[in-house]
Amino acid sequence: KNEYSSLLILMVKIKECGIVPNKSTIRALLGLMNDLPSLDRESFIVLEELVIFSDLKHNSSELGFGSLDEKSKFEAYYRILEYYCDTWNLPEALSMFVRMQQSSSVKLESHHYVMILAMLAETGHLRKDAPSIEGLDGIYNNSAGPNLFNEIVAEMANTVDEIDPSCAVRLYKS
Repeated sequence: KNEYSSLLILMVKIKECGIVPNKSTIRALLGLMNDLPSLDRESFIVLEELVIFSDLKHNSSELGFGSLDEKSKFEAYYRILEYYCDTWNLPEALSMFVRMQQSSSVKLESHHYVMILAMLAETGHLRKDAPSIEGLDGIYNNSAGPNLFNEIVAEMANTVDEIDPSCAVRLYKS
């Protein structure tokens, strides 16, 4: 908690001064964020702000983080997607998932797909009578239900080399 408090204070001071952190500062802050065992709402806001600051600094068309190394980008994207899925923020989770799909710097893995499928199942959006999910036009042919599940699983089969056993268990339980 103490490390988080220091990180939050640092980010508040950076914002108050109107400073856009450089690449090494962003890397260091992301390292601290990734060392936290889980993201609460406040630390998630800090991570989102790091993305925004990095986009401003590096004028990047990627998801964020400008010229950061691939490992740091991947970890940050994963944490953001994980937070949206854990809080059942369907529009933001799907938006992040699609942005990750379209990013040349992120290779989707089985746990990304399973997070999305589990969230859709847990929120009832894979049932036959599920209401349509807004924002999926042009991304998937189906906007809810078992056919959306089939579409995402087919995409996963074409993208992912193997499914981690823990992912298979989570998908089964969902």
